[in-house]
Amino acid sequence: LAEFLGYMQMEEEEFDSYVLHKAFKGMGCDKDVVLEIFCTRPQARLQASRDHYEARKDSSLVDRLRKELSGDLERLCLKLLSEVRHNSNFDADRIATELYAHGEGKWGTDEAGFIDVFSGNSQEQLQSIAQSYERQYKNSLLAAVKAEFSGHMKTALSYLLMDPVDLTCQLLKRATVDRMGTNEAVVNRCIGGHDKKG
Repeated sequence: LAEFLGYMQMEEEEFDSYVLHKAFKGMGCDKDVVLEIFCTRPQARLQASRDHYEARKDSSLVDRLRKELSGDLERLCLKLLSEVRHNSNFDADRIATELYAHGEGKWGTDEAGFIDVFSGNSQEQLQSIAQSYERQYKNSLLAAVKAEFSGHMKTALSYLLMDPVDLTCQLLKRATVDRMGTNEAVVNRCIGGHDKKG
């Protein structure tokens, strides 16, 4: 309860910065928490959280990510942090075709192609791409991601495709139906750190 009340009093960027700092502490990094922040936040909030983290910790968030992550997951998070997630030359049909060629349409998976698309388009644009993908290939883009990727990359790309409200509901459901009891840390993050504007 004390943790939850503390989260409720924090500004959004302060909350994100604090939770990221906790995720980086100790032996290893809590990647699930990092993905909750990086793959669900609007671009402006993510940038504000980065500024807050770097001002309070007097260290680079980019450097910390490079220390804690590796491979495709590192590349995705760094691109989400640095790129403007709005494709001005947006063409959902063309991009859906490119994604098919990067995954289901070839032997193996072109991970870099998926990372470029998912980090370079807004959540609304990704929804349009997903609709076009399903229309063209009779398979959902989410199903394609789950077939082509595994582990934390599958989680990250799935999060980016989902509506933030639907994702929050899914995380809360998982946290409260676990046979081992309620995962209070997830509940506190989902509700206590929710968008406080409006």
